[in-house]
This record gives sequence, C-alpha cells and structure tokens, in this order.
Amino acid sequence: PGPDSVLGTGDDFEHHNSLFIPADHQIKLLLTSDDYIYFFRAPGLDKRESAFPELVHEMTFSSGNPGRTKLEADPMCAAFFARKDGSMGEVHSLTKSGFKNWLRKQSSRR
Repeated sequence: PGPDSVLGTGDDFEHHNSLFIPADHQIKLLLTSDDYIYFFRAPGLDKRESAFPELVHEMTFSSGNPGRTKLEADPMCAAFFARKDGSMGEVHSLTKSGFKNWLRKQSSRR
C-alpha cells in the first residue's frame, strides 16, 4: 500500500521484479495472473504458491530477519522454459527504519 496504508487505492506503490517488505512481520500476498499459470517461489523464505488467471491465492509467511532472497516465477509454458531460468527478482526484507526510508523515497517519486 501507499501512504494511506490501504491496499488497492490510487496511492499504492508498484515495483517490478522486486518485493520490499518489513523484517519480522507477518506478510500476506495475494497472487493472481493475467495470462499463464505460474509457480511463484521465494526459496530463502521456504515458500511456494501458484498463480492462476481469474483466481486469487493467498500466501502468508513471516518475513524473518533483514536480508535478500531470490524471487522466482515459472509459467507453465514450454517456450518460456526453454529461454528463462525462472529468476524474477529479489525479496528485500528491510529493518523497520530501512522500510520507512524506502516508503519515504517511493512517496517522493510521485
């Protein structure tokens, strides 16, 4: 969410290929897809879930300690598998002050 702390409103932040979360928090992601069925993974957080068009799956986890881990997604499309390694980006788990600073930077870019 953006400054209003409500997800799904006009002030939400978007960041492609990376997920920024506060450390030591319970996180809930809602996953869906616009095109293919995807397998979404965050190996460093020991989490895995599927994303389907027109369906929403919930993925909950504890963000743990500050740090980074891979963010992977593989679509069920043979042509894509032949070209990609599944790497989508990274999950950045930030300290409380680090996350607040990141939010401030996102707000100033608007």
